Amino acid sequence: MAGSLQPVQLTCTSQDITMTVQDASMVDGTLAVYLTLEDVSGQDRLAEGADFYHSYQVNKPDGTYETFYRYQSLGYDEESGTYGFLVTITPTNENKKHMFVSGQAYTLSVGQLLLAQRKQQLTLSPDWSSLPQEPECIQRDYYLREAVDNYRRPVHISDHEAEVLLAGSWEMPLADGFAITAAGFLDNGLHLQMCYPERNPDFDSGNLVLVMPDGSVIGNALGQADADSYCCVGFYDEYRYYYKEYIFDVSPEELEGASLRGDFTSGGYLLDGGWEVSFCLEAEQRDTPEPREPLTQSDTPEQ
Repeated sequence: MAGSLQPVQLTCTSQDITMTVQDASMVDGTLAVYLTLEDVSGQDRLAEGADFYHSYQVNKPDGTYETFYRYQSLGYDEESGTYGFLVTITPTNENKKHMFVSGQAYTLSVGQLLLAQRKQQLTLSPDWSSLPQEPECIQRDYYLREAVDNYRRPVHISDHEAEVLLAGSWEMPLADGFAITAAGFLDNGLHLQMCYPERNPDFDSGNLVLVMPDGSVIGNALGQADADSYCCVGFYDEYRYYYKEYIFDVSPEELEGASLRGDFTSGGYLLDGGWEVSFCLEAEQRDTPEPREPLTQSDTPEQ
């Protein structure tokens, strides 16, 4: 345990899966918490992957105005039979400044685990010269919009509708039912439309990035770009299939030699339970965390 960690309820078992706080430390106003899950039933249900799904939350202690939190998967460790997570918690005051009050307890609760999802990564080198010269468009009610700060070209959105490509103009299979269903250039950049499988966007997730010939990457799962910028619009069609349409701020000339890289998760099942761990920190803080060997690293999209 970290020297500053004070036990309240550092372990909790539900559905024969035990959640344990292994380490917690405050660094620059952000609390970094390392958790493990262990299947004590002997069924090894975590080996195929685990996710907190949408059912996790962190309490807001008294004296803080707002608490921001996110998590990242650290993967499965075969030797210990545990699945690791890093949870970061940032308490703030009324001015949105990081704040830390000694002795306050934090409680992390998880109501469901998403198990046995298949994770895939792939890289594709499309024939960009085959893109439609004048792709057809349609107005759709949009469900989601994501953009990085430096996206400068206008996104055609008004009255809760977005201008997106008409599916079927350019098709490319991806992974486990994911597919590109349309692509082409409009005046605000390169549009790539990705359809989700089996009408189940709650379980399945996918992300596309554009890798330029010089190795720079446009877009990633954390909503930041290594170079240039992008935007993403999510919507349903009349058959309730879910789509994400990526808009990359590139020109046809820049696209030559570029490739697509994707990360996809699909399938799996939900396990209902009730996992809750609590902990607090002393006043003493560390400037940097103690060295720690990570488990197998794999990124998980922010929930």
